[in-house]
Amino acid sequence: MVVLKRLSRKGLSVLHAKYLEASGMDARPPGARADQRFYGAYFHDLNTNKLNACVPAP
Repeated sequence: MVVLKRLSRKGLSVLHAKYLEASGMDARPPGARADQRFYGAYFHDLNTNKLNACVPAP
């Protein structure tokens, strides 16, 4: 799995939306993960590789 670190939740949400517009597949929508330790979203590319975009907790 590839992890893409983002600087803001808004940036993560925009990335997730753009990826889905480009025919990516949603795996988990943006939201809090791992007991609030990070905010993230999961999706698959056209080759079904799983990607994660995340914003670490402050």
